[in-house]
Amino acid sequence: MPFAIAPPDIRLVMDTNVFTEWRYGKLELLKRLQGYTDYHKTLPALTSTTVFEALAGFEMKAHKNRGLSELDERNLRATKELFDQVSDILPFDHHAGELAAFIYGRLTDRNKSKLLKDLLIASTAVANGYGVATRNQKDFEFLGGILPAGHPTLFLARWGQT
Repeated sequence: MPFAIAPPDIRLVMDTNVFTEWRYGKLELLKRLQGYTDYHKTLPALTSTTVFEALAGFEMKAHKNRGLSELDERNLRATKELFDQVSDILPFDHHAGELAAFIYGRLTDRNKSKLLKDLLIASTAVANGYGVATRNQKDFEFLGGILPAGHPTLFLARWGQT
């Protein structure tokens, strides 16, 4: 089975859209995080791709505007403080790279552009034995369906909807 709904005992990584909801203090997400943390005694992990996505927006804004506004500076500090609360930030290593390359080679040109960041998150999660908490289950289901035969399942937890 290429993907499946994550059972409660599977450790998860937060997709960037879930991390963003945490940054904004969305009540539904905070409740899910509390339930997860009560069970696992730790927050879900992040991937280096989510760190990149979260910080890239600030960097693009800083470059375009020749610096960040005071509000953006506060938001950047708050984002980095959330990173510090997460005990596991998973790197995109050679195992994740092999998985990502396998899947990427089977995507259409349109999907290569559309799904690249999700592909990097999914392959990092699978390579490390984690599932993915996401608001966008459909794209991850699609990617999970392309995993090589005999490879671990991509476990998914839908935390909200897009």
